[in-house]
Amino acid sequence: PRLFESRRLFKREVSSGAYTVGPLWASQLLVHLPVQIACFTIFFNLVYWLIGIPMGENASNYFYCYFLLLTSNGVGFAYAQLLAISAPSADWALAVFPISFLFFSSFSGFVLLVDDIPLGWRWGRYLSFVRWGYEGLVTQIFGTLKGGDQVVKFWGFQHRTATFALFMLMIYCGILNLFGLFCMFERRSRL
Repeated sequence: PRLFESRRLFKREVSSGAYTVGPLWASQLLVHLPVQIACFTIFFNLVYWLIGIPMGENASNYFYCYFLLLTSNGVGFAYAQLLAISAPSADWALAVFPISFLFFSSFSGFVLLVDDIPLGWRWGRYLSFVRWGYEGLVTQIFGTLKGGDQVVKFWGFQHRTATFALFMLMIYCGILNLFGLFCMFERRSRL
């Protein structure tokens, strides 16, 4: 909602030359980062120990889950920012978000197994950033347990590594943030 309230001010200041789009985009990205990391770290440490996930060798599960979920959190924030920036109104953004999130979660491998997605819809599993977070958790946690490879195979995640899933989330985070920057530039009428 704050983005919609400050949109008029942003357009007025950019058109008057007070600042350009780039610094505002960078400040919006960086100013929220410390709060996001602090809140996520507190929440993650509470939940991780309550679930009882094994630490893994040299605490590899703990650190991998932390960075994967932190990156996934960043992707979700970037997606919400992109919707807020590109939406003509707050009502429009609030209407699109649940529909798009339903799409992303349907192709994550949790609702419908990755291998069971119909042939004509298989492109959706690559578009879903939720899938990469889920696939990374399953392959990392169950991949280190005895007999866990059967769980990974059941979910259809045996084709990639946990590192690849983290890499894909980083790519999505970068792409969504760049789309957000692009959407902040004023569209000029050709009339």
